[in-house]
Amino acid sequence: MAIDPISIALGVASTALGIAGASKQSKAEEDAAKKAEEVGKLQARQYVTEMFLAQTQGFRQSQQRLRSHKQSEAQNFAYFAAMGRFDQSVEAYLNRQKEIANEDVETIERQSKVTQSNLETTASVAWKYGQNEAAGIRAQSRVNLISNIGKIAQNFPITAFRSNPPPTTPFPRSQAK
Repeated sequence: MAIDPISIALGVASTALGIAGASKQSKAEEDAAKKAEEVGKLQARQYVTEMFLAQTQGFRQSQQRLRSHKQSEAQNFAYFAAMGRFDQSVEAYLNRQKEIANEDVETIERQSKVTQSNLETTASVAWKYGQNEAAGIRAQSRVNLISNIGKIAQNFPITAFRSNPPPTTPFPRSQAK
């Protein structure tokens, strides 16, 4: 049996196209993995930015509450001075107002720390999610590439390169028993 040049050319061309397609698919999947990794990093950075913003806002709220207390305290002093009162009940009232302001500041700081902690955890999860998603895409890409190359190899016309065709039985399968 003679080697058919058209079959060989078609086989080589289809194999080359298959390998090129598999390579392009692998490249596209690698690009998707890089993008997933970058998205994870960007999300993590956004959460870190929000964490610092929450810290700053907590500090501002604390300072604002302390200023508000100082202003109220000054007004109360003026009011009680105008009344000519500076007894124990006035002192107890002013001390209680100071305690309330300090409790408010502590609450604001606690809430700020909880928010910061949540955002820190969320940033870490976003970072890891991006890394894991990228790793998953890369692993799937490798599996797809190997699978595609295997399919290409199965479809390659090896018989066109054989000088001797494979042996055949003298009888059709239905008659040979």
